[in-house]
Amino acid sequence: INPDNARTWQFRTGSGPNNQTTGMAWINFFNYNSAGQIDELLTPIIDLNTGIVAPFLYFDVAYARYSATLYDGLRIDISTDCGNTFVPTSYFKENLDLATAGTQTSQFTPNNPSHWRRDSVDLTPYIGNNIRLKFVGINGYGNNLYITNVAVNTTTGVVAAMQISPERCLGDSLLFNNLSSGNINTYLWDFGTDASPATANTAGPHQVSYSSAGNKTIILTVDGPNGPATASQ
Repeated sequence: INPDNARTWQFRTGSGPNNQTTGMAWINFFNYNSAGQIDELLTPIIDLNTGIVAPFLYFDVAYARYSATLYDGLRIDISTDCGNTFVPTSYFKENLDLATAGTQTSQFTPNNPSHWRRDSVDLTPYIGNNIRLKFVGINGYGNNLYITNVAVNTTTGVVAAMQISPERCLGDSLLFNNLSSGNINTYLWDFGTDASPATANTAGPHQVSYSSAGNKTIILTVDGPNGPATASQ
């Protein structure tokens, strides 16, 4: 989510916590001269309903502040209503609390395992819910922020969640994908295995329905390569 349509979370590859090239999300706060702006990175729905014991959010973070007065922040919010409303979790760090490397006035890029730190958030209070998490970057015109290896695990290390739930959200961009071969007249829509219909090979519009575990049905109207035109529940 990019409210000011300026700098925001991006994908890139680089040197990760294990000194190997990996994918990561990052914000270029170094060149983001708009203090106070927030940019948000959302997870898919995560199912904490069945057989979940002591779930924790884990992720690796790398950050260096620019100076004692120019620094940024990271907050993690949570939703239990499909992303309609969010509340802060216990995680909020900024300045030296967020920093994993020394203060520097050049653009920070992690290039050593020591530049990364493993952080976590206890999700035990949210067992019994389908949740969404939001990484909120808070701009202070400081330096670059990176996260990678985002997962929800039990304390024994067994992955307990991080699958997309059968519950669907209105406007969820993960509901379908146009795998066009490059020819504007060629369409191969994949709406998901639990969709009706599951696939289509014309531009549309297509009426696609999803039924959730709570017996709610979401109907999307998909028209051409631009995604949903309307959605109703």
